Amino acid sequence: MRYKHILTGMSVFLGISILINVVLLQVVWSANKQVNINTNRIKYLEDNIDTLVEDAMKVGGHVESILEDVNWTISDLVDEEEKTALLHIEFKLRTMDPSASVYASIESGDREAVLMEAHLLNDTTYSVDREVNVLEPIRIDLMVEKYGEKRIENLVNEPELYKTYIADTSFNLLDFNSSYNSEREELNLSFSTELMSSAKKDWELVRSEYILEKNGVIMERGDLSKSTTEIPDAIVYEGSVGSLSVKATKLDQIRLAVVMKDKLGFTYRYDFAEFSHKDGEPVVTTISMPELTLH
Repeated sequence: MRYKHILTGMSVFLGISILINVVLLQVVWSANKQVNINTNRIKYLEDNIDTLVEDAMKVGGHVESILEDVNWTISDLVDEEEKTALLHIEFKLRTMDPSASVYASIESGDREAVLMEAHLLNDTTYSVDREVNVLEPIRIDLMVEKYGEKRIENLVNEPELYKTYIADTSFNLLDFNSSYNSEREELNLSFSTELMSSAKKDWELVRSEYILEKNGVIMERGDLSKSTTEIPDAIVYEGSVGSLSVKATKLDQIRLAVVMKDKLGFTYRYDFAEFSHKDGEPVVTTISMPELTLH
């Protein structure tokens, strides 16, 4: 009888243990399910946040660059008459897929862009060399193409390459007088000019003069002289004319300019006065601080 009671007690205990294990398994399963749900929710949120950030960056024009570094140099003039030099560019990509193609789109002046394949220097560094006209604006873009999709980023955008070679100059028209005799159709002029150049560059002039053009043809010219006036870090050239006469009919156009040419072959020109007839009346126009024209 006592043995029977023991068996009954053990059966009850075993039943309770099984029930507890079932409950615990249910709790653990529910907890795991909730963890998986939460994990999926977090992953979903992370993916959506990444997508939203990427979309926002695209809309704002702030897509992360694929470029790690860009450097470029320009050589001395290789053709002084044509004003061309060799432009060398090296750029490093953050990462690179070997199956992608890397090109440089080169746009110079008003001409159509030229596509060149970039030269691979190592795993992620490329180079491009191109002879360019330094008087023309230059734009070079990187183009990475893979499976028909293209990624484009700017490498060089330089509208004033010529400033690497020329001196910094400025022109002042100090004095100007003119009169026109309608009966004799004669224009009389007098003027004085000043041209300043930075002394920081090794600038050597081979020609410096004022010119008077009539319908595009030079009729008069005179040399500029180096001033004795000392100005820190500057060289001053002066030109003056006390009396200058030229025949000018109603159909003629007269221009006055200062023209210089340096040892590299660059020609600097400042047009500071113009004469013509407008509505039958003689008109002289002067510019005290004209813009530089470079050839």
